[in-house]
Amino acid sequence: MRLVLNLPNRLIFSLTLIVSCLFFVFSVTPSDFKLEFFLAIIGFILLTILSGIRLRMGKLEALKNIVNALWNIETACVFCYGFYLFYDYTLYGIEQPEVLTAWARNNAVIFSTLSVGLAFLAILRASISLAEIFKNSIEKSKPLGVNILIKE
Repeated sequence: MRLVLNLPNRLIFSLTLIVSCLFFVFSVTPSDFKLEFFLAIIGFILLTILSGIRLRMGKLEALKNIVNALWNIETACVFCYGFYLFYDYTLYGIEQPEVLTAWARNNAVIFSTLSVGLAFLAILRASISLAEIFKNSIEKSKPLGVNILIKE
């Protein structure tokens, strides 16, 4: 029996296992961000289910490419910023990099928006990856309410 929207049970089991592990790991440490953690978990669950549905409809490839492109751009920016800080430390002997921290303090709304956007992008990318693991069984499944006889 398929539990959620006729998606494969292995996908739902994997999703439950990942969420259970996250709850265990983050319950061990004191959490000042409980609401944000629960929102991220709920977002991950919903985005994984939606990714499975989009995969079954054949509409996930374009979204996956867009998300991967955004992720690659973000990774390149972080990599270049890391090199910038490394060179400032080693070549110029700067003691405290205040470039990002000063900018983040002066532009708190923009920094918070960028942080939330990048967190959403990372969660979306993880949910697409989890749905892609079960691509073959998702593509073979039918949406709920569809009683089409498949001839082999």
